[in-house]
Amino acid sequence: MVPSLANSNIKPELFQQLIGAISEFAIYVLSPQGNVQSWNAGAERFKQYRAHEILGLHFSRFYTADDLAADKPGQALRIARQTGTFEDEGWRVRKDGTRFWASVVINAITDGAGDLSGFAKITRDMTDRKRAQEALRASEEQFRLLVQNLAEYAVYTLSAEGVITSWNTGAARIKGYASDEVVGRHFSCFYTEEDRASGLPMAALATACQAGRFAAEGWRLRKDQTRFMASVIIEPRCNALGEVIGFTKVTRDVTDRLRAAEVEARASTVDALTGLSNRQLFETLLRQRLIDRQHQVQAVLLLDIDHFREFNNTLGHHAGDAILQQVGARITQALRPGDIVARLGSDEFAIVAECKYGETSAARVAEKLVHAIGAPMPQIGQGVRVNMSAGISITASDGADHRELLQSAYVALYRAKAEGGRTHRFFTEELGAASRRRLALQFALQHAIDRRELAVHYQPRIALGSRHIVGLEALLRWTHPDLGPIPPVDFIPLAEESGLIEQLGLWVLQEAVRQTAAWIARLERPLAVSVNVSAKQLANPRFIQDVLDTLRQHALPPDCLELEVTESSLMHDMKLSRRVLGELRAHGIKLSVDDFGTGYSSLSYLREFPLDCLKLDRSFLGKNLDTDKKQHRLAAAIIELAHTLDLRVVAEGVETTEHLAFLEKTDCEEIQGFLFCRPLPPDLLASILEDGTCSAGS
Repeated sequence: MVPSLANSNIKPELFQQLIGAISEFAIYVLSPQGNVQSWNAGAERFKQYRAHEILGLHFSRFYTADDLAADKPGQALRIARQTGTFEDEGWRVRKDGTRFWASVVINAITDGAGDLSGFAKITRDMTDRKRAQEALRASEEQFRLLVQNLAEYAVYTLSAEGVITSWNTGAARIKGYASDEVVGRHFSCFYTEEDRASGLPMAALATACQAGRFAAEGWRLRKDQTRFMASVIIEPRCNALGEVIGFTKVTRDVTDRLRAAEVEARASTVDALTGLSNRQLFETLLRQRLIDRQHQVQAVLLLDIDHFREFNNTLGHHAGDAILQQVGARITQALRPGDIVARLGSDEFAIVAECKYGETSAARVAEKLVHAIGAPMPQIGQGVRVNMSAGISITASDGADHRELLQSAYVALYRAKAEGGRTHRFFTEELGAASRRRLALQFALQHAIDRRELAVHYQPRIALGSRHIVGLEALLRWTHPDLGPIPPVDFIPLAEESGLIEQLGLWVLQEAVRQTAAWIARLERPLAVSVNVSAKQLANPRFIQDVLDTLRQHALPPDCLELEVTESSLMHDMKLSRRVLGELRAHGIKLSVDDFGTGYSSLSYLREFPLDCLKLDRSFLGKNLDTDKKQHRLAAAIIELAHTLDLRVVAEGVETTEHLAFLEKTDCEEIQGFLFCRPLPPDLLASILEDGTCSAGS
């Protein structure tokens, strides 16, 4: 309150100087009627009037039109007159018409007799504070509306005791309660009976008070008592003194995330197609089984479906999947409840079975499985039967470490497959040693090209009637510096398994084309060369271009190159084979099917491919003319049928005069075999090519 000048100990002149110098406050005196009688520097700064412009004018000119209409100036003076002081905040108007937010105090000034002599008015510009308050209120309202309408999160407030005081849309959606059903209730109603009994709700509030926040996940209850997995955050709300006056609680339903995580976790350990354990889980279970039952004999059986790719190619992948599901189910049904079953990948299954009597028990398990799996599958197709090969390792004798047992079983499985399948084999030390030799040989093969250990030999193809050399077959040979010559039957499968076959195949192609082009230039007559092609080469997108680039590089006419493809390679992917062979044929390259009779042996499928030649496998010639007559009749029939398809026939493996005599009775066009010439390196073959003919026994 501004003291009356009459009661002040300060001299009036000094008081007026003090008031006039203050610029942070507009301080001025009004007459009892409200006319301005004095004007300080602060009033001039806030309201923009100089003293000579405002003295004598009524102070109501500082009010807005709305306040004037409501007689706010008159009300202010009446209250100040009656009570001695009037305080207010509101919009006021400057000289230029702009507004500012004013905090106003009006004190009544009385004389010594107590009669009103005027009013002292103090005004402060609070516009910045007002705008900050309005911005805060707008922000709070916006946040309130956001929280209220946030459907993904349950956001609600609690009293210090945990009673619900507010409830948003998300809370209603997630928990199932309307606001009027839950406000006023204790928030522990959302907790399970077990959590309430353990005191978890109040413990959560205590943690929030102590740590400033409580965060956790757990099961909560909806109104209908169904459960959901909740991600919860609780934070305390405090007053200016730091005292907790309540809590803000944010809850999110993460049940779907939990279920997705469970599905992902299951997918990481379970085979999606069969529902069996996958490799990761199998290895874990095997390792644990060996720990838990270390004094009991366990057998690891690896099973592989024989010729599974053929089922996929002929019946389709849907049928292949159905076969895998059937096999998985039959394995499970054939075993005891305590046995472990898994699908390791593709058509490979694994089993861990307790075998009290070692190999004897394991053999019975294998035979039982082969019998169960081999039963007809009429739901997949008429006559569909599945054969399996199995490799078996036994604890104690074949290693107690789970990795050793698995590896031993793989070695045994490889031997069972190599012996034609549809059988089982136990791991032995001899098999292990052979496997290690194969691995060492595989490593050596990787370096063979760089070390110039590989070479291409050529075996003549001879016209049966004239004995003229009409072509050559390029055959890869490997001479190891320590082991000597390595038979192709040993290293070609290794090249297939290790992925080196594409690199080796391309090298043989380039070398054969280069050498043949050189021979043609020297002999000045046509000469064809045939080169074997693997299924992996056919599947390589660059294969066709590699062939064409090689022919172009060495200027070899396309019809001087014949590519030989085995039956199994053709059937590996029939659609791909038709496309690739079709493009090669369109460029003039000759094509033949190699080793006919060792695979599908079906002339009907030959019509599917643009072939020029059929190479009759050596097995049809037999070793003894008297005992192999049936084979000879079959060979004659194949030759005749091949001619109906306009295919030229080359008989492989002609090694005896009996073979030759038999073939001379047929319409076979060409022959190839040791009776005429072994595969030779280029330098030893040169003179034979110069002569142009090749006789039996030469």
